[in-house]
Amino acid sequence: MFPRTNGFFLKFNDDEKAIKGWSIAIGTFAIISYLYSYINFNEGKLLTGVALLLLALYLSYPFFHLLKKLKKSPTLVILGIIGLVIILIILKNIIRIQKDRQARLFDFGNQTMLVDSTVMNFKNDSFKSSDNPQKAVIINKTVNPENSRAAAIIIDSSGGTGIFYLLVGGMHRGNKIIYSKPVSLGDRIKMISLNLDNPGLHDNGTITVRYFDRPQNVPITDPPTIAVTKKYAFQDDGNLIEVNQ
Repeated sequence: MFPRTNGFFLKFNDDEKAIKGWSIAIGTFAIISYLYSYINFNEGKLLTGVALLLLALYLSYPFFHLLKKLKKSPTLVILGIIGLVIILIILKNIIRIQKDRQARLFDFGNQTMLVDSTVMNFKNDSFKSSDNPQKAVIINKTVNPENSRAAAIIIDSSGGTGIFYLLVGGMHRGNKIIYSKPVSLGDRIKMISLNLDNPGLHDNGTITVRYFDRPQNVPITDPPTIAVTKKYAFQDDGNLIEVNQ
């Protein structure tokens, strides 16, 4: 029922060696995934690598050997699934931690920004007015591959029904880091992704922001359903300007 193949690993003659082989495979997978995410900060490519590695494991003899054993023990199957889920959660957190560590070099969360005539003194990614219910938080901090450009999203809540999303960028200029004026994206939108590329010969670097919004003439109380993609380029003074797709 189960084909015997060398696959990515050598054949094993007993369950103990098969389990050891599976453990080594999972450990190798975790190390490779960590290094890949640390260097590239790209979850999409990482998931592709995971899929290819799992395919290699599926074609290996130790995996088939374990399947024979697991068929007779539902408890082991459940424990195996729980173990894989835990590994994926750990990897996701590793990616997030590495991104946050790089984004902290730009320190969006401890800046003073002017948002719609309100001076916001952020502390640890949050702001709360002492005069009114207005508050704001910074989310989706991310950097480009060479760590020379960064971007983040500000969510500004005035205490009313509006929840406004703004884009802010950061870039190296000389020995200093400068931040852009926040750019409004919309009210009660839903973020999809935020990505940056490296500066090129003819640009200072571009931010690509994707989110869900509403069609025109649709009440603001309706949920956002239309996917929107916008690109913003860094100018020499660090501010952002919308550019064509």
